[in-house]
Amino acid sequence: MEQIQELLEILKQTPEMALWALSLYFLFILLKLASWVYTLKVVAQQFIKRYFNYRDKSLSNKRGVEIADYFESCKISSVDYNLLIDLLNNIKSSSYIHESDIRKAIKKIKAE
Repeated sequence: MEQIQELLEILKQTPEMALWALSLYFLFILLKLASWVYTLKVVAQQFIKRYFNYRDKSLSNKRGVEIADYFESCKISSVDYNLLIDLLNNIKSSSYIHESDIRKAIKKIKAE
């Protein structure tokens, strides 16, 4: 307590020093506030990013499960999933499967 009183006495004697002290104090408060705002921004940004990553992943997993369930329901006996993957690999004309590749395969199957 005595140190604070001594500091106030020194600041009373030199008003210019008091202005510098006040400006430094307000600058410190502003920096502290800015760090909290930045922290809240980063936390919100990470939450939004992880939420949408989870949502996209669940949607893609849902479609894969639907395809696997359809495959399971349509087969008569035990068919290995590797054969399905081999079929899809033979359908594609480039390194990716395009809609046109699927349409060509359907036409070839129906023609036979």
